[in-house]
Amino acid sequence: MTELYLIRHAKSMGNLKQLFQGRVDMPLCPEGEEQLEKLALRCRDIPFDIVYSSPLERAFKTALAVCRFHDLQPVTDPELIEISVGEWEGKPLAWIRENFPAQFECWYETPHLYQAPGGEAMSQVRERMSRAVLRILGENEGKTVGIVSHGCAIWNFLSFASGQRIEEMKSLKVPGNTSLSHIIMDEAGRLKVDYMADAKHIGQGVSQDEDFSR
Repeated sequence: MTELYLIRHAKSMGNLKQLFQGRVDMPLCPEGEEQLEKLALRCRDIPFDIVYSSPLERAFKTALAVCRFHDLQPVTDPELIEISVGEWEGKPLAWIRENFPAQFECWYETPHLYQAPGGEAMSQVRERMSRAVLRILGENEGKTVGIVSHGCAIWNFLSFASGQRIEEMKSLKVPGNTSLSHIIMDEAGRLKVDYMADAKHIGQGVSQDEDFSR
């Protein structure tokens, strides 16, 4: 049995300022820094063998907190990065809502069809994340693995691991900052989602993010 903990990064300046971050390398905001302290304590008793991270600062710094009480250093993997939103990288959400209302609505109503101008299609995120996570689990069979990534990226893998078609992903919400999702892979490679988006360490229980920024 292989165990996976999928962890979303702590709250960033982009989240705070309501920007559509995508792959813009935003630092954590003060609230995010506080969340790291609570996350480190939450992860202290999880017997991680290895922790992977997206290369973006907000994820890597979160991964360092996950490793704080373990003799580990996060391993960066470029395939764990957030969705590319092309021309909308770093743009205010209010600007997108005002100028591209149909595309903005698509994120909520038909997310499986979503693609920002010049950006990555949602189907590409799902394929990339499922490939990356399954590769990582295959390389760490029988271990306890941590992966720190981003809201949209994790959302896609949770939908995949739940056995959903991409058209069904709307039924899941994007996990909130520093939330943990626990997935088990058995010896036959079958995935079972134990729980999703648990952020009780920051007093939010099941933490699901309704905003558009990631």
